[in-house]
Amino acid sequence: MLKVSKLADYAVMTVLKIAQSPQALHSATDLVAVTRLNLPTLRKILKILSNKGILHAKRGSEGGYELVKDIKTLSVLDVVEAIDGQLAFTECCEKGFKYCAVTNCQMSSYWHVINKKVRETLNVFSIQELINREINSKEIKHYD
Repeated sequence: MLKVSKLADYAVMTVLKIAQSPQALHSATDLVAVTRLNLPTLRKILKILSNKGILHAKRGSEGGYELVKDIKTLSVLDVVEAIDGQLAFTECCEKGFKYCAVTNCQMSSYWHVINKKVRETLNVFSIQELINREINSKEIKHYD
């Protein structure tokens, strides 16, 4: 089963909370209150997103975090890959992969196509879209 890491999931949630008030500065304490994440986890996320150029940190008593990119152009893929690295369904889809242990692999080209489509979808799905999207209980389906 392919999963986005918990940290990447939390990062998307954190970015969404910041994006709901993009002009404001958001302190870690304020973000803990709205995300309900513990402070060490949140600080780790904020540091990574700042290092990757998604957030900007302002220091001082009036400091906090703000988005660097416009929420219309910041994609879910940007946030997920900032935390987890390049999205890859299989080893052969990873950047720099050179050697496959399977002789005459018949699946590699298929996985590359699938990987490309998933990345394209996440890349065009902006943070703005997530904010604007009204999700009602009919749209949410859980599969067992």
